[in-house]
This record gives sequence, C-alpha cells and structure tokens, in this order.
Amino acid sequence: MIDVREPSARILVLLVVLVASVSCGGPPLPSASRAGSDEAITADPSWMAGIDVGPGMLTKPWLPPWAGAATPPEIAERSNLRFCGVELAPQAADPVVRRCFRESVAAALDVEFARIETTTEGDPIATIYGFEPPAFVMLVDSTQDAFGVGAWTVVTCQGLVDDPMTVFRFDGCTEGRTFR
Repeated sequence: MIDVREPSARILVLLVVLVASVSCGGPPLPSASRAGSDEAITADPSWMAGIDVGPGMLTKPWLPPWAGAATPPEIAERSNLRFCGVELAPQAADPVVRRCFRESVAAALDVEFARIETTTEGDPIATIYGFEPPAFVMLVDSTQDAFGVGAWTVVTCQGLVDDPMTVFRFDGCTEGRTFR
C-alpha cells in the first residue's frame, strides 16, 4: 500500500495519473528539452491550453493544468503573451526556454514561461514568469499546497540578473497582492 503522505508517493501517484491520462487518449505531455537546439520552445503547451503554439506566437495566458473556474479572473483573464515553454522540476532551469524569454525581453516583447515544482510533501506549485514592458512579474500558484497559503501571489520585480546556474533570475522582487 502506498502512503500518499510521503513526498515520493505523491509524485508517483501524480505520474501514474499523467501516464494513464496519456495512454487513455488524453492530451500529450510536454516534450523533453532539446538543449543546444535553436528552437525557441522546448515544451508543447497544447496539453495545458488546448491549442498548439509555435515559437514567439501569442497564446492565451498559461495556467497550470489544475486551474479551473476558481482561478481568480485577475490571473485567468490577463493579456495574451508570447509563450516560451514549461520547465518541470526537479530538472534544472531549461536554458532554451530561458533564452527564449531573455531574447523576448531584450526585444521589449511581452512574454512568459512557467515552472512547475513540488513541495517537500509533493504538492505542485506553478510559477509563471512574465514580462509586460516595463514590468517583470511572477505569479505563484500555491492553491494545491496543503501547507501553504492556498492562493495566487503576485510578485513584482525590477529586472533580471545573469546567473550561471539558471541563465538569469529575477531581481529586486516585492511580494504584492494575494488572490484566493
């Protein structure tokens, strides 16, 4: 018997559900990164948004796969942005996704990418990293975190700083409004 209170068990259960969804005709999962490729998008966001997008195309705002009617309209109904892909933890930052984001910022284009991580207990947390000139914003979805705030938090940042581990990181960030 699997004890779902264990982090590794929660991850296993999540993986089983995802595999079952795909094998039963569900939408495809994101493709693996092709680091070193010149392609701008490394993950297929259609499994989340229900549409197929190419590099630099505008898409509906990205939302995590568990988002639903309870997602605050301030999050769900924001502007369409170019989408660079999804990083899935525990892998390191995806340099191709981050290069797409960095190049869009340099061109003053609105853009976003997402990263899904899990807590120690195995609960998923999605962070959407966005740039809508001149603002840098992180939207942190901890609605699935049993021990967290259980809300969306908006974090505004002043800019990007080069970081050899993650290509870049947001800098000068201030936590702002929380949406439940």
